[in-house]
Amino acid sequence: MPSSSPKKSVSKSEKKSGCSLKFDPVALDSIFDVLDAVAWMSDPSAIKIAQFTNMDPRTVGKVLKNALTLGILDNINREYSLRLPYPSKGSEDEKKAVLRESLYKMPLMRQLRQFLKLGDDHATALRKAATLAGVENYQESAVSPLLKWARELGAADPDTSVEDLVDEAVARKEVRHQAAKKTTVAFLSHSSKDKQFVRKLAADLTENGIDVGSMSRRFLSAIRLQKKSAKVWPNQISL
Repeated sequence: MPSSSPKKSVSKSEKKSGCSLKFDPVALDSIFDVLDAVAWMSDPSAIKIAQFTNMDPRTVGKVLKNALTLGILDNINREYSLRLPYPSKGSEDEKKAVLRESLYKMPLMRQLRQFLKLGDDHATALRKAATLAGVENYQESAVSPLLKWARELGAADPDTSVEDLVDEAVARKEVRHQAAKKTTVAFLSHSSKDKQFVRKLAADLTENGIDVGSMSRRFLSAIRLQKKSAKVWPNQISL
């Protein structure tokens, strides 16, 4: 009986790896439910977020991965916290503005807009942009959900500039200022370990007719907060 030829071993390096950037295909609105949950709770786990939002845990997991990719959330010991100021009590437009800005600033999106402006179609521009952004083993199907979000929010529009985003932010602040001209606002700058206490304090202040805004000190220094918030809430009390 003839001996069978030995099987050729394949090293891990020879195996085709997956795309180094994978963005899960979930509905855009789902991320706002998850970010609201993270904003309301103190460093929640994925299980707590799923319970808060009443979402399928698998969907929550996908949204959390996307939010980490965008740099909106931190994940420490499987507990999640916000990395950016997020208006959990704000309007839908204000929440979308945060996500739009995060998408707009991604190196991948910056490169994408450049190639779109040069006349490439979205598929070609995305492939080139991913290459320049350091994405390995590029697969369009792994990255296209990110492009879908960006297109829905206008972050992939090659004609959109940083100045446009700034103008829109200023306009939103002016609207809030006019709507709450006679409103006193307490802005609470705090460390993450004081989050529970700050929530109780915020509830007491709100009950007494004072609007409350808060932000962890790891987002911005207290001085920068005071300078920026003074333009938005001129009648604020800094605590």
